[in-house]
Formats: sequence, structure tokens, C-alpha cells
Amino acid sequence: MDELIYNQLKLFKNLTMSLIDAVNFGDTDLILDLLDQRQIILNELEGCDRETFLKCSRELEILQMDSLLETLMKNKINDIYNNIKNANLERKTVKAYNNTNSSQYSAFAYRV
Repeated sequence: MDELIYNQLKLFKNLTMSLIDAVNFGDTDLILDLLDQRQIILNELEGCDRETFLKCSRELEILQMDSLLETLMKNKINDIYNNIKNANLERKTVKAYNNTNSSQYSAFAYRV
């Protein structure tokens, strides 16, 4: 039983490392597939001995890898959010510059 848990967690760690690479390269399809595979492993490990699970996860440094993945994903989400925010601002700016009524609002449109 211990060896089964260890092997599953080793596979989980390898999937996490692949997931970190996929996040760095921005391959969203691969990210979703790897997350699904990780969830399958977690479902298989459900109900196993807690002490053995914790011992194996400490040996394989699963928590450190998972926290690194979480940090990378949060940073990537923030980058995407900022890109969307900037794109919306640019769209509004272009729309304001291309407004057909802009001649009415120009400082040079009025006679003195």
C-alpha cells in the first residue's frame, strides 16, 4: 500500500512539474488535461492512510511544488487580467478619438 501511494504521488509530482512548464508556456489545452489527470490521481488516493500519504508527500516535496504552481497561476491570471484591462482602455481611447462628433468638442471648432 505504501509503495502504491508513493508511486501515485510521484506521478502527481511529475504532472505538477509538467503543469508548471505548461503555465510558463501558456498552453491552455495542456493545462486543462494535466489538471484533469491530477484530479484522477487525487480521486484514486482518496481514503488511503493519512500518515503514509503525508510521509510520502513530504519526501517528494509535493506541497512546495503545489505552492510554486499556485503562485505561477496567480501571476498568469493577473497578467491576463491586466492585458484585458489595457485592451478595454485602448478600445475606449480609440473610440473617443474616432468619435464622429469630435469636431463639436474641438478647441479649434469655435469662432472667437
